[in-house]
Amino acid sequence: MENENKFYILWEQLIRLSNSIKGLENRVYMIGEEKLFPVEMHVLTEIYHNPEIGVVELAGNLGVTKGAVSQKIKILCEKGFLTRQKSKANKKIFHITKKGKNICMIHDALSQEIMDDIKKRLELFSNEKFDVLVEGISLINDYFDTYEVENHPLLNFKKN
Repeated sequence: MENENKFYILWEQLIRLSNSIKGLENRVYMIGEEKLFPVEMHVLTEIYHNPEIGVVELAGNLGVTKGAVSQKIKILCEKGFLTRQKSKANKKIFHITKKGKNICMIHDALSQEIMDDIKKRLELFSNEKFDVLVEGISLINDYFDTYEVENHPLLNFKKN
């Protein structure tokens, strides 16, 4: 079946793409004299673009736990990229230092460069093919958004 073969080619490409992105996300980057993980840059940049953001919203935007965000914020404060205070409403307020703003600008420039390069490659697609690509990726994302591996009968997850 021709579509069956095409599906496996697509599946292999999705796995390859996922692994490539994971590879970028698992590296340590040297920016000037600073070692930074991508998640640290993402936290900084999210705060930079959303100055009033709280830990819960930050975790949701980044797809990580509140605990992970709190850990990264502590590290970013220790490195001098961020300061935190409590507001009168007892809410944590984050301020990006000059050093942190420099990282955000570099991160934004790198992200823009990657997006521009990918956009150039996708300009080869007709509008119709591009729409199909977006729709296909959306369908796959929707599937994984609702997939509950913990409830799979072939797997045995221990509940804490």
